[in-house]
Amino acid sequence: MTTRSTQKMSKYLPTDQRPGIIYHGDCNHLLAELPDGCIDLCLTDPPYGINFKSKVKRVAKFKRPGFRKIANDKTPYTVWLADLYRVMAPGGRLICFYRWDVQEQFAEAIRAAGFKLKDQLIWDKMAHGTGDLKGGFGSQHELMFYAVKGRYTWKGKRPKTVFRHMKVNSQNLTHPNEKPLALLDDLIGCCSTPGETVGDLFGGSYKTLQAALLMGRKCVTSELGDVEHQNGLARLQKTNLQTRIQLISA
Repeated sequence: MTTRSTQKMSKYLPTDQRPGIIYHGDCNHLLAELPDGCIDLCLTDPPYGINFKSKVKRVAKFKRPGFRKIANDKTPYTVWLADLYRVMAPGGRLICFYRWDVQEQFAEAIRAAGFKLKDQLIWDKMAHGTGDLKGGFGSQHELMFYAVKGRYTWKGKRPKTVFRHMKVNSQNLTHPNEKPLALLDDLIGCCSTPGETVGDLFGGSYKTLQAALLMGRKCVTSELGDVEHQNGLARLQKTNLQTRIQLISA
């Protein structure tokens, strides 16, 4: 393993004075710059490998553009997991969104990285989406894996596996896979404590960072796409968190 200076590593770590770090670039480059054991909770939504493109169209009256295809989405994108395990603290928790038809690939990659799979979590979106309107069920949920590095014990009440929060209205989306803030609050609240560091390697709308900072956590996040990065920053400008965030570009 390459040894890096403390000064170089500290550039990519949040502090009490700058609790939010946004890295505009490849998450694998960010991971390579982070020291061992620095992230307590990784809450992230990687490309599933389904070549996804949102069906949400551009709507001029809402001043919202259409969405591009998700990058690195040709095959299940799991290469980041091995280096993530290195930067997770002992007892570190991973919450990773995935889809039912790539479940085996993500489970295998999570275990191969060294994590112990503990549970499957379900987000009940309380409203179904699109899909095969004639031959398929109306999908109303999304799936997550919960895994740990070593062992973690709950600091409060034992959480349930189902989280019920209304999905973001399509008219308000700034990213095709944007999650509601209430869901992220719930997940961060039960799986971390104030002062801990949250990581999100696929930042998207930067909602995870927003939720983490508002809940008294630190957060380091990354986003590869230029358009997605700019849309996320524009959304954050409405939250009054800019002074607590540092931007770093690849």
